[in-house]
Amino acid sequence: MTIIPAIDILDGKVVRLVQGDYGNVKVYSVDPVQTARDFKAAGSGYIHVVDLDGAKQGRPVNVGIAKKIVDSLGIEVELGGGLRTFDSIQKVLDAGIKKAVLGTAVLKDTAFAGECVKRFGDKVIFGIDVRDGTVRVDGWTKDSGRSLDDVIKFFESIGLVRIIYTDISRDGMMTGPNVSGLLDLLSKTKMEVVLSGGISKLDDIVRVMEIKKKNLKGIIVGKALYEGSIKLEEALRVS
Repeated sequence: MTIIPAIDILDGKVVRLVQGDYGNVKVYSVDPVQTARDFKAAGSGYIHVVDLDGAKQGRPVNVGIAKKIVDSLGIEVELGGGLRTFDSIQKVLDAGIKKAVLGTAVLKDTAFAGECVKRFGDKVIFGIDVRDGTVRVDGWTKDSGRSLDDVIKFFESIGLVRIIYTDISRDGMMTGPNVSGLLDLLSKTKMEVVLSGGISKLDDIVRVMEIKKKNLKGIIVGKALYEGSIKLEEALRVS
């Protein structure tokens, strides 16, 4: 299983939002590239970058920073936030970014979602962001009107390979992951699943790793790394 450190970028800075609230921001660094450099030095070979400006504006904003991370460090990066057109996805991939993460656009437009998988294959990952049992869109601010079961079935039907599952109520709260929700999701799909949200201590990672499901492929860790409750070297060691 892969431990994937997260770098959320807003106004060129490394930040964390609490439950996706743009009004509740904490800045951890003014240099995302240095943060990525630190993660690489700790042993990480893969980073999850979130373009929060892009998610809010509906178009990618921080591709240049992600490209600088790739070019200067030689580390693999996946990027999400504001990717809502074929051109924006291609722009990300042309920048040397390994995978593009999509959410709002593929939930609002089923034809677009299907064509994304057809054109880009496993280079696209779709996010499923859940709050209180509903799938959210537009930077987590709106209810998509679609159930989790419906979204899973649709993604499978178009041949999607991997999803990122985020329980928004746990994100940035340092309260532990929603293991029951994760188990429920894993029982319903054969798609590859990466967990995001709520990881607060090393024991949380160990608990998730004890889930013996072949399609559980990774854990994204964010705030716990920045707050120091998890050391990336230790997380990588137990993974």
